[in-house]
Amino acid sequence: MPLAENCSISPDDARNSIIGLARDLAGVAFSLNTMAAFQHFLDWFYPSLFSLFGRALELWPFDPLVNCPVLKLLAEIVHNRNDRLKFDGTLPMGYLLLAEMTKILINFGAQLIPFCSQVTEDNLYSHKVKPLTRCLNALRITLSGKYANFAIFGLVGDDSFEKTVKLSADILLCVTEEELRGFIKLSKAYFALLECLTQSHMTLISSLDSSVIRRFFNAIVIGVDSLDASISWSACACLDYILTHIYKVSNTLSSSQSNDANDVTANSNNTNDNVMLKDSEYPLFVPTPPTSLPTSEIAQAARQRLTARMAGAVPSRGCCSALAIWSDREVAANANLQQNFISHTGNAFGGVSEFTMASRQLIVTFLSSFMNEECKNQWSVSRPLLALILLNQDYFANLQRLVLNAVSPHQRPELEGIFRKLMENVDNNLYAKNRDKFTQNISVFRHALMEFMKTVSVKLMGNQQATAANYDTSEMFSLRSILLSSAASL
Repeated sequence: MPLAENCSISPDDARNSIIGLARDLAGVAFSLNTMAAFQHFLDWFYPSLFSLFGRALELWPFDPLVNCPVLKLLAEIVHNRNDRLKFDGTLPMGYLLLAEMTKILINFGAQLIPFCSQVTEDNLYSHKVKPLTRCLNALRITLSGKYANFAIFGLVGDDSFEKTVKLSADILLCVTEEELRGFIKLSKAYFALLECLTQSHMTLISSLDSSVIRRFFNAIVIGVDSLDASISWSACACLDYILTHIYKVSNTLSSSQSNDANDVTANSNNTNDNVMLKDSEYPLFVPTPPTSLPTSEIAQAARQRLTARMAGAVPSRGCCSALAIWSDREVAANANLQQNFISHTGNAFGGVSEFTMASRQLIVTFLSSFMNEECKNQWSVSRPLLALILLNQDYFANLQRLVLNAVSPHQRPELEGIFRKLMENVDNNLYAKNRDKFTQNISVFRHALMEFMKTVSVKLMGNQQATAANYDTSEMFSLRSILLSSAASL
């Protein structure tokens, strides 16, 4: 895309000026950590320089010398470090900043995604990995800034935020498994953005094609095995958010099916009571203000959307909950999860879903990590492990049984008691108190395992049966190997 015909400088001079200006301003923005100083900077920067750097990304979208410093600058501008973007309640700057960033990122991402598939191996790092890393960081900072209410976009009929979240998922899909393993900075940016999406936008992610969640889940399996502690920590957090959402949806669907069956009987005897109950479900929210209609176009658009939502059937939730940013996708998202990730069948010969197989693999991976002398991410592993066990209770019980059968009979009672400690006083829910209890149990479980492995000698037999033979004390067989072999036989 050429520069304007009346431009007085050459394209090369303009390009070099943009690069230098972006680098200088990024340093200035990074140094302004107080709210007052940074907002003075924003008064100067907005909106003309947003337009300038947005235009630069349109002119040189595939030039890493341009897009990398520009993306770094824009990410720094919307970085809410030290709450420096905490604006006065009378100022709309939070929404305006977010609107500018989403517009720029959407335009740039639309060009970057098809370009990534065309990058040659020789230019992989400079033209794909580095720009992708900058873009992932910019998206993550934009979506996690907490300086604007995301639902405002939907109320005023602006779909740019929704497009940005979809773009984030599409950008993540551009990263291959080989690139996740080979580039640490890219992997950190990948899981940081995925953590943001799974924490706050699982309803939207669930409503996308089921292959998207499968790709993310496969990436998480890679991330939890990473030697980099920050990557493993972030991947475990992503896994926890996904599994927690699936577990909640599973319980909600089960409860709704039970309630529907009960309602069929109750409705025949309580028709009048139901009418009164429906009347009480109307939210305490007046659709038409007592005064004249608002004059602001934004306010009027919001009022029209509120009125339209309330004009239909009585909402099952309050009006405020029904206007949550992804509320219109919830039914489709839950149906997608029900079909592809919750309603799975299995048997002794396989026949289970890919998601279930990956979940079971992660259970074995996490349990085996506790059997190592160094387990640096014990707390982060404990959070998703509880959800994995609750979603695969039969498999977990069978795995314990095979492990117990693989040790000598006189060692089984002690090992059985150790496994019992893992789920002691742990209920079938994912409430914070229950999670904390499970995390405490893991510490006790791991300590007991270490003592058990130090004091006894266990040996894996070829047929998974144990004998009471006297083992050579120098021939210490790892309990971790027994676990892995038992899992392979299931």
